[in-house]
Amino acid sequence: MNKMATLLGIAVVSVGVLAGCGGQQQSASNNTSTSNNASTPAASSSQTSNASGKTSDNAATNAAEVKIVASNYKFDVPATEIKSGQPVKLVFSTKEGVHGFAIKDTNIKVDAVTAGNDKTVTWTPDKPGEYELYCSTMCGTGHADMHTKLVVK
Repeated sequence: MNKMATLLGIAVVSVGVLAGCGGQQQSASNNTSTSNNASTPAASSSQTSNASGKTSDNAATNAAEVKIVASNYKFDVPATEIKSGQPVKLVFSTKEGVHGFAIKDTNIKVDAVTAGNDKTVTWTPDKPGEYELYCSTMCGTGHADMHTKLVVK
């Protein structure tokens, strides 16, 4: 009976890991839908968020656009440079698996991004520095290594 319970437990854990980064192999399409389903109000396209998490209702019409792509256990760039005080549209995309995106020490967090279903947030960093962008959705064994930098100048 203990062997059966152990095997069942291993199977459940294996399915959970496969459902993360490596298990969901969806083909990326050119039909990109932009969604504003972030977990905080500051991440919607009609609002901007500064580094301290304060929001305003000003739409970021002249925002620069930065696309950040995740795949199994990595982001496509080691660092991205953006300007302080200027809004930036962060377009989160994934080539494979399910990933979340969060910027440490801010209220920017986007969950459950899948291939072909990009999500966009507008952020206005109000002070220079380095901000850690990390995967906020458990995606498998390499999840802890999924981070990159946003360098605000």
